[in-house]
Amino acid sequence: MAQFKSILVALLLLSIGTYGQPRTYTFQELDSAELEEARPILLFIHTDWCQYCQGMKYSTFQDKKVIAMLNENYYLVNFNPETEQPVYFNKKTYVFRQTGIGVGLSDLAAEISAITQNTSYPSIIIFDEKYQLIAYQNSFLTSKEMITFLINKR
Repeated sequence: MAQFKSILVALLLLSIGTYGQPRTYTFQELDSAELEEARPILLFIHTDWCQYCQGMKYSTFQDKKVIAMLNENYYLVNFNPETEQPVYFNKKTYVFRQTGIGVGLSDLAAEISAITQNTSYPSIIIFDEKYQLIAYQNSFLTSKEMITFLINKR
């Protein structure tokens, strides 16, 4: 009986880890050799003041189907381009540039904006395993829209 309870608890913890929250990675983890397999990177670009970004965090990224798809098929990185810490991504260091009094933007966000010709939040950017941009969406996505986006961009 005790063994059955242990197995049940282990299964419960595994299901929480898989479906409770999307597994997120740091930029540092992406560049380490410790990643278990090659898969696309999904960069969720958001800010603290963006209500649509917060809506996606607390709705879209909490959907069990979205979580399962992300955890199984992508490396998810949350990125706030207004934080002042340098970012090391794809063998390059990106720094924060002040654009006014108390405001600024990471060079990584500026570079992505130049490629997509759009700066808006939230943004979903997908890079392939070699860090080549393969898809982007610059708007709020519902769970259903996110699933469709992820399926079509694999």
